[in-house]
Amino acid sequence: MAETPILSSNPPWAPRSDDVAVFIPEDLTSMILMCLPVKSIVRFKSVSRDWHRTISSKSFITSHLHRSKTNPTNLIIPSTYNEVSERIFERDLLGSALRQINAVMYHEVPSRIRMYRYGEAGRVDRATLFFETVTDRIKRCIDDPLHSDGLLLFSVSPCRTYLCNPATRKLIDLPTAGLVCDPKLEYNLGFGLDPRTNNYKVVRYFCQSGRHFDCDVFTVGTTPAAWRAATVPPPYPIAKNPSACVEGSIYWFIDPTKHEWSPPEDKILAFSLSDEEFRLVSAPPTSRWHPRTARLVEFEGSLCFVNNLMDEQVLEMWMSSDSDETLAWIRSYTINLSDELLQWIRRYIYNLSPPEETRYIMPIRVHGEKIILRLPRAIAWYNLRSQNFDRFVKMQQDILFLGYQTYVMHYNMPFTEYRFTPYVESLVPLGG
Repeated sequence: MAETPILSSNPPWAPRSDDVAVFIPEDLTSMILMCLPVKSIVRFKSVSRDWHRTISSKSFITSHLHRSKTNPTNLIIPSTYNEVSERIFERDLLGSALRQINAVMYHEVPSRIRMYRYGEAGRVDRATLFFETVTDRIKRCIDDPLHSDGLLLFSVSPCRTYLCNPATRKLIDLPTAGLVCDPKLEYNLGFGLDPRTNNYKVVRYFCQSGRHFDCDVFTVGTTPAAWRAATVPPPYPIAKNPSACVEGSIYWFIDPTKHEWSPPEDKILAFSLSDEEFRLVSAPPTSRWHPRTARLVEFEGSLCFVNNLMDEQVLEMWMSSDSDETLAWIRSYTINLSDELLQWIRRYIYNLSPPEETRYIMPIRVHGEKIILRLPRAIAWYNLRSQNFDRFVKMQQDILFLGYQTYVMHYNMPFTEYRFTPYVESLVPLGG
């Protein structure tokens, strides 16, 4: 008699009794997670307590950041004015238009901040929506963002400053206590990592009534979240140019227009994030420069002094290494500016004298034998070998912004600027 087969009640995908649970060592788990984009890593925090602990650890965040720095990218931040010109008509009782009144209407709408990743996989004709948030109602463009280890600091007024990690979708509004929100208030910001404490710090310079100036410090992640006075105030007034932070020091130009303070020539003001003290350092030995036509930027991990040589259509890039009271400067790049490029700048930046035009040209990074530069509403590639610009991308005409839903204002689209900044993904938190 044939033996009747025993049918299993378990489905074929159910685990068998002889299956053994697979154990993945924690080191291997970390290595696998580290290769993923931040969006996926954040989602995997909910897999288990062990994974959450691993991903949240300082060692994992630091290792992931070092890996991300080997694959940098760029962000484009379109910035929109809500100030829109409209046609308004006075009408009589029958509804007939009597006359047109030219007016400026302020649209009190929630302001969206959008950040787009640009240049991935070598594509220069498109940018992909990376981060979007709604802030309070504002009527002006954001300033050029300051960046450090995947964190972006940007402001829309002296009293509205935001710190953001677009990869983790986190944004905080820094406190405004201790500062009178006067539209005439002169201010400047600095941002970077204190190498002694590994804390990120925001430094806020402000000048009231054109005479009294001071400096505050905000340490990210401290409780309570508050500004505090720096150890000593700045010895000289600071110019409006954006700051640069390199190796734990923030660098500013001194305002040469404040003659009553006798500002020194050929000097740059440096602020140590560790000691929270100011010091003077030497500017490059270039023949001539002025804060109106020069700029300090962090470029390829070093402090870069970008200077326009008057009437020569040449842009100098001096690189330095920090050495206490002096900076060892080397003129690393010289960029010949074409008439076409300067004409493009004049098209969007009005009422400039020729020496000031290159103030709006900012180097972003070296890409092979080329330097990527940001212009007003455009990006340019300068070929170091041929010493010519061989690629010119107009942000409004040549780039497709994926993920953006267009909308129509009442009469015409608001005036828009574009901020372009280098960027690396990170898991760095905004608070403790």
